[in-house]
Amino acid sequence: MSEAELLKAKEVQRIAEWFLEISRRRAIEIVESSKREAESIVREAEERAEQMISAKREEVRREASDEIARRRSTAEVKARKEIFGAQNRYLNTLFDGVREALSALADGKRPEYNYEELIEKYTLEAAEGLGADEVCLWGREKDLPLFKKVATRLSKETDAKFEVDDRQASIIGGVIARNKEDTKRYYNTLEGRLRKYWGEKMPQVMVMLFGEGRK
Repeated sequence: MSEAELLKAKEVQRIAEWFLEISRRRAIEIVESSKREAESIVREAEERAEQMISAKREEVRREASDEIARRRSTAEVKARKEIFGAQNRYLNTLFDGVREALSALADGKRPEYNYEELIEKYTLEAAEGLGADEVCLWGREKDLPLFKKVATRLSKETDAKFEVDDRQASIIGGVIARNKEDTKRYYNTLEGRLRKYWGEKMPQVMVMLFGEGRK
């Protein structure tokens, strides 16, 4: 091989080696770039996954918190309802007990009270409330003899005239009065007075029994 040919062969070899080196470097760069891109994709995927997990965790936490709040609210409403019901039952029992005591008073089973004096007082209140000179009384059938006795006495002791009506009323005691024309009536019954007193004193009764307000 001539010297010229030898030089040319060496030049071709150097070019080939240079090209291979450039190719090797380029391949390394491509591999490194691919690795960085892959790492970036993985990192982004991990971040998105973490965000999704965090969002899901927050959603689960929020749902759990809402569920706890709902259950607590339901329990509180149920508790208040049960307490309110128990208080009402107690108040009803108390009211019925007072009503029974008044009924016993009217039946003469409470000797410490004078039912006749009570009827006379109620009759005078009724006459004053009616503002009438002639007053007719009625109430329980068993109280008719008592009404007649009171009417006779008050007709003598006052300026008004008292009579007794034969009609009857389903009450536990007390008196019902009307004027002569029956255009005005005055209900002075034990039940009526009890309900009036109960309505007026209920706030005090509630505080006395259950404290400041109903819980």
